[in-house]
Amino acid sequence: MEMYKKLCTQFYDIDKPMPPKSFFSFYMKYISKKAEPILEPMCGSGRFLIPILEKNFDIDGVDASSDMIDACKSKMSIKGLSTNLYKQFLDELDLPRQYGLVFIPEGSLGLIIEEALLLNSLKKIYKHMVSGGRFLTELETPYAKPKEIGKVTATFRERSDGSKIVLSRFCDSYNENKKVSTSINKYELFKNGELIETELEEFKVRYFDIDEFRNILKGIGFKDIKVFRLYERVQPSTDEPGVIFECRKP
Repeated sequence: MEMYKKLCTQFYDIDKPMPPKSFFSFYMKYISKKAEPILEPMCGSGRFLIPILEKNFDIDGVDASSDMIDACKSKMSIKGLSTNLYKQFLDELDLPRQYGLVFIPEGSLGLIIEEALLLNSLKKIYKHMVSGGRFLTELETPYAKPKEIGKVTATFRERSDGSKIVLSRFCDSYNENKKVSTSINKYELFKNGELIETELEEFKVRYFDIDEFRNILKGIGFKDIKVFRLYERVQPSTDEPGVIFECRKP
């Protein structure tokens, strides 16, 4: 099933209109004129990209979802902003310039399940970085795996026109060997009590052991690999549900 379609994008924008201050301030410590140009792969609808653009930094975005890209363009237009947005899968990344900083926040890289696609994606990122450029990515570890398999949870968000988008999530399974969880998400749009539209998506997330991902980065060629607790430049404990990797292209 295709992911991040129209209703999902609308739900996401209502639910997460801005990055939390702790998230944003952590990444902003790496963003400077010396780091330009900056690239945010898997940028979605611009939750991080647009606030950075508003601070007059040179940043481009890439995402595989047409609906997310369209939403990002619409929000930028309202604010009188513009930048380069590319609709591409990360393993097929082909952009006209290289970047001094590439960052993927909020565990989005875990959406790339297949090993070959992940390796190709990281190789593409490496290729699109200048010598000395930094790469930051946030990952979930197996300590963040779903706790309630086989249960349905539901919540809703209200649009500006008063209609409601209901998200029902069924966590189907967790594969211990592959460290991959699988859920089925259903988005339903209700207006005046009537069901107007429905979207289904199969949502898979890969979780990474810290040493496992460190070795992957080494194999790509990255150097000076560091691991931090989420949004803090301190060493993570052994049971962190999420971590941030920082590394450099020599």
